[in-house]
Amino acid sequence: MKIIIGVDAGGTKTEAVAYDRDGTALSKAYSSFGNVLIDFEAACRHLQEAIESCLEALPKAELVALSLGVAGIGSGKYSTELQKALSSFGVPIRIETDARIAHAAYFPNGDGILTIAGTGAVSFGHRGEKQVMTGGWGHLIGADSGSGYWIALRAIEKMANDEDQGKSLSQLSKVILYHLQLPDSVAIKRFVYSATKKEIAALTLLVVAEANKQNATAQSILKEAGQFLAQMTINNYIKFGQPKDISIALKGSVLLKIPQVQTAFIQEVKKFMPTVLIITEEVSSTQGAFFLALNEL
Repeated sequence: MKIIIGVDAGGTKTEAVAYDRDGTALSKAYSSFGNVLIDFEAACRHLQEAIESCLEALPKAELVALSLGVAGIGSGKYSTELQKALSSFGVPIRIETDARIAHAAYFPNGDGILTIAGTGAVSFGHRGEKQVMTGGWGHLIGADSGSGYWIALRAIEKMANDEDQGKSLSQLSKVILYHLQLPDSVAIKRFVYSATKKEIAALTLLVVAEANKQNATAQSILKEAGQFLAQMTINNYIKFGQPKDISIALKGSVLLKIPQVQTAFIQEVKKFMPTVLIITEEVSSTQGAFFLALNEL
């Protein structure tokens, strides 16, 4: 039996799935982050671990191709180096960005816009021969507006502004400080400048919990996140020349699992594209990696 392994290597985890040529998933494996910008050597190890685990579950299968979507791969010479690191598998290797394979999972025939919001945020579009992207700059350049990281940082920013203006701690700020076991808002600096992006983004859960308790500050942050993500999507639509027959797919925990963000996103997009089809079904990005590899075999 011949198999293709599709890999989705993100900033938090790596998922590898072995597919037969009909697209049936036969085995699945996970490992730690695969974003090459975090730590290239470690990311390579995590990719190899996930791929090898998939193969171990299918001892009689013949691997014919590897297809990867890797966060951070568009930077520097990482693609060439990663090809070398995985060459021991002895099969053709296709390497794309994680956004590209995610898009292919929802739009195997090509045309559509995919907006992803998890720890980071990016909107990727493909139409005919044209590809466009908005966002995806990373938290240091673009602050990943609308992402989980941005939501958490926005809450911390409001805390800092209240401190500067001599205001009392808001309920949201109290919840964050209590969770982090910090004595006051000034101490939040220690956390922000020593924590990882993932650790900061995890505070989004506190913002969501407060929003569900009708906390106005938390609700406004989530609404703003949805609006930012919508604007990223609209920017791609404009880059395509505002076609009438375009669909939008949503992916990532922020857009799919936080109703307040998704609602604000849809409302904002519908103002600009009233009849657009918005897909909220969850699809593994490894399916997109599989489709892209299959087209080359």
